[in-house]
Amino acid sequence: MNTQHNQPNTTPPTSPTPIQSAQPTTPPTTPPTPTAPVPPPPTTRNFPEPPKNTGLFVTLGIVSVLMVAFAGLFVWQFFAHQDLKGNFDAKLSASIETERAKASKELEAHYLERQKSPSKTFTGPEDYGSLSFEYPKTWSVYIHKDINSSGGDFEAYFNPGEVNPVSEQTINSLRVIIRSRKMEDVIRSYESGLKKGEITMSAININGVNANLYKGKITRDLTGSVVVFKLRDKTVSIQTDAQIFESDFQNLLKSVTFNS
Repeated sequence: MNTQHNQPNTTPPTSPTPIQSAQPTTPPTTPPTPTAPVPPPPTTRNFPEPPKNTGLFVTLGIVSVLMVAFAGLFVWQFFAHQDLKGNFDAKLSASIETERAKASKELEAHYLERQKSPSKTFTGPEDYGSLSFEYPKTWSVYIHKDINSSGGDFEAYFNPGEVNPVSEQTINSLRVIIRSRKMEDVIRSYESGLKKGEITMSAININGVNANLYKGKITRDLTGSVVVFKLRDKTVSIQTDAQIFESDFQNLLKSVTFNS
């Protein structure tokens, strides 16, 4: 048997060497390099930092102002348009009514003119030269004075529908008077009106005979036209009592014939 292994180990155990913490190595001290002094920063005014949403608020404000402006402009344009439309409609309506009234008058006038045709023929006494002319068929005729055995004046009156009562003040479309007087005596009654400028006189030709045509205030109460000419030993006056019959009067004068 091996007795060596049975002997106890009398060598005391070696104590572990304690591990010392590493000490920081101090770097070698190097003298600082001298540097130029740094100037202090410039003094600045400290402003409060704007909110982060300032741009958004500004944009919204501008958009709001523009919307209000456009809304106001739209309202103004709307009322302006309504006003213009109202004026236009009123003017258009007035124009339509005017044209309608004008067309109605023209149609009525055209109808009345057609009613006058064909015209009728008037012929005066044969002893007084058979004075003759054409007149509208819508006119009535009234012989107020006819000649007799002793002669005298001849008077005939015409008017649309019915002849108005004969007087110096009553208006009829036509008066035909054949007087047993000289022409000089008849035209003398118009001299006062000529001097006052109330009437005008011009020379015209009636069936180859010279005649005087007076226009204006031919009597104290009547404003119209009258033509005066000589027929044999008589004097003829053909007169319209109102200017509304002037067109018919002029047409009538063109148709006058007589035996001189």
